[in-house]
Amino acid sequence: MKEVYQRLLFATPVIARHLAQPMAACLREELTVPGRRFTFLCGHDSNLLSVLSALQAEPYTLPGAVEADTPVSSMLVLRRWKGVDGADYASLSLLYPTAEELRKGADLDRRNPPAEVAISLQGLVRNEDGLYRLEDVLARMDKVISCNPCGNCGQIQNNFVN
Repeated sequence: MKEVYQRLLFATPVIARHLAQPMAACLREELTVPGRRFTFLCGHDSNLLSVLSALQAEPYTLPGAVEADTPVSSMLVLRRWKGVDGADYASLSLLYPTAEELRKGADLDRRNPPAEVAISLQGLVRNEDGLYRLEDVLARMDKVISCNPCGNCGQIQNNFVN
């Protein structure tokens, strides 16, 4: 019941795009700061769900988790890469403690890392290394940022939940 409630409240496409606009703008800015090595933004599972939905994440499964979309203490990680070709690339993944790790109160570190699931974005193509062109990810964020939340952007989908 909780999962359906959260999906209706935060993942409905029009609502998700509206809710995700401030976070998408912040993420986009951070991904384009020259020399940036690390940025930590803290949010709630509802923030993660709306951003993932607005960016049009493909459906994913979270092995070992009770929650279907954004487990307790989950993190959306966006990594920026420089290719040998000189181009900029990006990857997205969701990191989360498994239900067993949460039950045990396990410390997560390099020896005991959180579970990680790669996030795929609908309509974007990955290269042979599994990375997206950074410009494609930024363009997707630009669509979220500039979208009229009332639905006049022409991106209305017929389904209510991604």
